[in-house]
Amino acid sequence: PWGVACSARSGHLVVSEVDNRRVQIFDAAGTAVRCFGSPGSGNGQFEAPRGVAVSSSDEVFVADTTKHNIQV
Repeated sequence: PWGVACSARSGHLVVSEVDNRRVQIFDAAGTAVRCFGSPGSGNGQFEAPRGVAVSSSDEVFVADTTKHNIQV
């Protein structure tokens, strides 16, 4: 795990995983409720997802440092 953010709206914890090139979302009990991302350079794919943030409407922003972009 690298980046961590919390959703004020849902209470979910969002974690970026650099080596697995994905993002996981956990509920308040610590259960994984969603996982997205895969290695690559297309939409929904990551090379090095490090920073994560969650908007007030629960949109997840992921900063990929290798690709120099942010995906929502």
